[in-house]
Amino acid sequence: MKNILKLLNKREQKIFLENKNLISKLWKIIPESNKRPMEANDIINILKNENLPLNIKSISKKFNIILKKNMRLKKYNSKSKFDGNQIIIEYKDEKEIPEQIGHIFQNFLSGIYFQYPPKYNLKTIDFYEKKAKNFAKCLNLLIPRYEIMNSLRKHFEITNSLRKHFEIMNSLRKHFEIMNSLRKHFEIMNSLRKHFEITNNLIKHFEIMNSLRKHTRQKNNLTEKQYPKNNKIQIENVKYDNNFCQAA
Repeated sequence: MKNILKLLNKREQKIFLENKNLISKLWKIIPESNKRPMEANDIINILKNENLPLNIKSISKKFNIILKKNMRLKKYNSKSKFDGNQIIIEYKDEKEIPEQIGHIFQNFLSGIYFQYPPKYNLKTIDFYEKKAKNFAKCLNLLIPRYEIMNSLRKHFEITNSLRKHFEIMNSLRKHFEIMNSLRKHFEIMNSLRKHFEITNNLIKHFEIMNSLRKHTRQKNNLTEKQYPKNNKIQIENVKYDNNFCQAA
C-alpha cells in the first residue's frame, strides 16, 4: 500500500485513505456483498430467499438504506451518500431511487466513490453512471416480474386450497350420506325388531289361546263323562219311585 501511496499526490492520497476506510465500514453494513459489487439479481434472490416483499422499501430496509424525500433538491433530482455510518438516498421523485440504489451496489461497494453525484471529478463518471442505470433498468424489470410470479403463485395456492376445501366438503357430504344411510338402516332394524316383538307377542297370544282352547275342551270332555252317570241314577230313581207308587 505504501508503494501505491508514493504514486499519488497528497490530495489523491487523502481520497484513497478516506475511500479505504469507508469501503471497510460499508462492507460491514452490507455483509451480503462479500466485499464485491452486487447485481440486481443478487438483491432479488436475497429477498426471495428470506420471503421478503420485493419492492424498493423492502430493499432499502434490508440493506440499511435510509430514504428521504427532499423537495428542496435543486441541481439534481436525487443523490446518495455513505458517510461512514449511514447510507442515505435523497429524492424528489421515487422513480429516481432505483438508479441511486445502482450507484450504491455497483460503485459504492467497488470503492469508486461514496456519494453521487461524486464529490470529486471523475474522468470515467459516464462509465459508472451507465452501470448504475443498467442496474436500475434490471431492477425495474425484475420487481414487476417477481410480483406477477408471486401473484400467480398465490393464485395457484388459493386455487389448490379451494380444491382441497371442495374435496373435504365432498368427503363430508359422502360421510353424511353414509351416516344418513346408517340412520335409515338402524331405523329399519329397529322397525324389524318391533315387528318381531309384535310377532312374538302374537305367537304367545295364540299359544295362550290354544292352551285355553285345549283346557276348555278337556273340561267339556270331563263334564260329558260325569253327567251321563248322574242321568242314569236319576232315571233309575224315577223308575223306582214309579214302582213304589204303583205298589202303594
